[in-house]
Amino acid sequence: MTRSAIYPDAARGLLGAFIGRNNDVGGYWALGKLYAHARRTGVSTVTVDLVQSTLSPPDSEFDGMLRWLRGKFAHQLIARGIPVDRVSAAEITVHFTGQKGDSPWGDVFECRATLVNNLGRAHSASSKGACWVHDPFRERKRAIPYGGA
Repeated sequence: MTRSAIYPDAARGLLGAFIGRNNDVGGYWALGKLYAHARRTGVSTVTVDLVQSTLSPPDSEFDGMLRWLRGKFAHQLIARGIPVDRVSAAEITVHFTGQKGDSPWGDVFECRATLVNNLGRAHSASSKGACWVHDPFRERKRAIPYGGA
């Protein structure tokens, strides 16, 4: 893989880990929990800063997810031979549109993972999907939490 392709590839790997079903909070899919958090706080966009290990808007319920994602972030860097000091920013933003899409699985979300290298160049990957607002009566809880626990 060429040097210029390493950062975008790491961003895609990070994005895949974030939107994947193994990213959970308390045994429930993290995206549904984040959607509920966004609605509860009156925002449509949630931002995860992996360098600062913060969530905006903040909520300690997601601390385990942040730790898990930081591990996935480190794995993406190590797998590609990127020293951690070569990344000045790593952020995931998810925008919940509140709109129904083609999918019967909920409302549309747009997600972007961005890595900024130490030279200030941003490398991003994005994806769209659909999810429902977290509802413990509709969802099955994972018996043993895998991701954010």
